[in-house]
Amino acid sequence: MKKVTLCLVLIAFIVTGTAYSQVSTGKYKKIDYIHIDSDQLSLFLDKAKEALKETYQQLVDKGDLLGWELYYVEYPGGERSKYNFISVASASKLTAFEKLFSPINSRGFIPSSDDQFSESQVERSLIKSELWMVEDRLVDSTAALPAEYLQIDYMSVTPGKSSDYLMLEDELAKPIHIKRMGKDIMAGWEVYSLISPGGKSYGYNYATGNFYNSLADLEYSFDDEVINQNMGSNANIPELLNTVYSTRDHIKAELSRLVAHTD
Repeated sequence: MKKVTLCLVLIAFIVTGTAYSQVSTGKYKKIDYIHIDSDQLSLFLDKAKEALKETYQQLVDKGDLLGWELYYVEYPGGERSKYNFISVASASKLTAFEKLFSPINSRGFIPSSDDQFSESQVERSLIKSELWMVEDRLVDSTAALPAEYLQIDYMSVTPGKSSDYLMLEDELAKPIHIKRMGKDIMAGWEVYSLISPGGKSYGYNYATGNFYNSLADLEYSFDDEVINQNMGSNANIPELLNTVYSTRDHIKAELSRLVAHTD
């Protein structure tokens, strides 16, 4: 039954999958988690939107990076997280990050070529840095700007289940997200595998990025009605969900708002 169900989903994906561009998955992300004290927030945002954006834009214009976004972590916020900003730099090769960033000081999220922001009086702490590979993605090629909100769902995939997990994301989640984008209730979707750091004690090794232009769009969920609409009324939903849950644990989800980005 499971194979039949997944085949039905795959057929649905093939039929609808041409609506949005599916960019090559040969893309990497460096995500830096940053803490800024509350009394420094305004100064940090001003500097980030000016000096830091200018530095990243130069790297994008030269082709060294594909893009950069800075997000403010809204949910969870406060003391729940040790960081309140995440910086996301994208590149076509991992070596780009090695060449453009200095790993031996707390400026790890600031490109080595930056002279203005690094010398500013903003107090900041780099909590941690991660390298990710984009395994799959859907992008609305007509969108002029990055989406307003990014929700990252962090997953712990069972050892030996990586292929199963990625197959389920591709054959179950992806067709549903294509329809969501067609209804303008989702702006994009990506699946990431963690390159570094790693290990069982780290807590997670995969993630999904869900992009929205409105908070109201988060109310759309994977309930029985939505699954039946995409897979048909004969789908064995309990069996399907058990298959999903057997491949991974959902560790946490965080919602962030875009505050700066390259063009």
